[in-house]
Order: sequence, then structure tokens, then C-alpha cells
Amino acid sequence: LNWQASNPDQYIGDISLGFKGEIIEKYNFRALTHLKLLINNEKKDVTSLSNELAKQSAIGDSLIKYPNSNCCLLIKDSVRLSLKYKFIPPKVLERSDYLKRIYEQKCN
Repeated sequence: LNWQASNPDQYIGDISLGFKGEIIEKYNFRALTHLKLLINNEKKDVTSLSNELAKQSAIGDSLIKYPNSNCCLLIKDSVRLSLKYKFIPPKVLERSDYLKRIYEQKCN
């Protein structure tokens, strides 16, 4: 991991946000799944997703990201799935007690 990829601040900023959007694009770049979301008429690209979110999500699904949480709600048709939002590498978790606490929370 380079310094930027192992910097807890980059993850804390993303975890602190809350939003509701629609998945308008899903693609892989540099071995990572990216989701492009439409949130209030603006596009947002998110990556470093949890394995569950990367596998389960599809174009047309809705995603609700809870603020100050690593949990999200993926809505596929009428099915609601409570999932982890981000994958946070162990090296990052070692550097931030805050992220470690959030990462260990159950999503239900």
C-alpha cells in the first residue's frame, strides 16, 4: 500500500457521508469495482466497495449510505439488503481506532 491508500483520513471522509442515489453505471478499473451513482442530479463515483456490495449491486438499484457508518442499504426492486459499504484494508484499520470501531459494527 502506498501512503495515500493507507491514509485513514481518506476513508473517514467517505464513511462520514450519507446519501441516497441510483446506480447508473458499474465498471471495473485497476481490479476494483466502481459504482457511478446519480445523487440529486449529480454523479458520484465510489470504489473500495465491500465484496458483498460489489457482487450484489447492479445498474438501476438504489443505494442508501448511512452517515458515520460503514453500512448501506441496497434496494433491488422491492428487496432490501443491508450490507457493508467499504472494504477498509487491515493496515488502515491499524492506524485508526475510529475506523476499526465502525468497521466492526454489524449491518442488519
